[in-house]
Amino acid sequence: MPNEAKRDHKAIGACCRMEWMREKMAVIEQVICVEAPVEKVFDYIGRPENNKEWIPDVVESEKLTEGPNRPGSRFRFVTRAPFGLRVSAEAEITAMDPPRMLEFQSTSGVEHRGRWELESEGQITRVRFRLEYRLSGLGSVVMRAAGLNQFLSQHVQGSIDGLRRALENGKVRP
Repeated sequence: MPNEAKRDHKAIGACCRMEWMREKMAVIEQVICVEAPVEKVFDYIGRPENNKEWIPDVVESEKLTEGPNRPGSRFRFVTRAPFGLRVSAEAEITAMDPPRMLEFQSTSGVEHRGRWELESEGQITRVRFRLEYRLSGLGSVVMRAAGLNQFLSQHVQGSIDGLRRALENGKVRP
């Protein structure tokens, strides 16, 4: 019996050390106001298969699941990163509360999760976007050297700006 307790204690200790050694996720957050009703903004961001229309550097965007977008819907994206690298990722919608909130997280590629929060102010919508990501493993050394942290920060800013331009300039399909 004492040997079993020692084995269990060692297993728990190893698990805790592994969690302690993991890097924390980096966070990028942006807030803007868009001159469009909250329903229109939500409808636009709620269709991730169209991200290549308004997110800079997204060169491919496709829906991998059937039916309407909802929690569990999955998508694949390919982004043009520094030095011509193409970064592929898959993500799924994890939560939706139309027209106020949409969350997603990666299922492959760079580990990330994001959250869109929308607040109606009449015909203006306050948009808050939060992206958390973690670069890990041997590939993270290459990605950091290639400037991926700075790229992601610029990418989020460009995405927010692209969203505003598309919605305010009427380039959004009804």
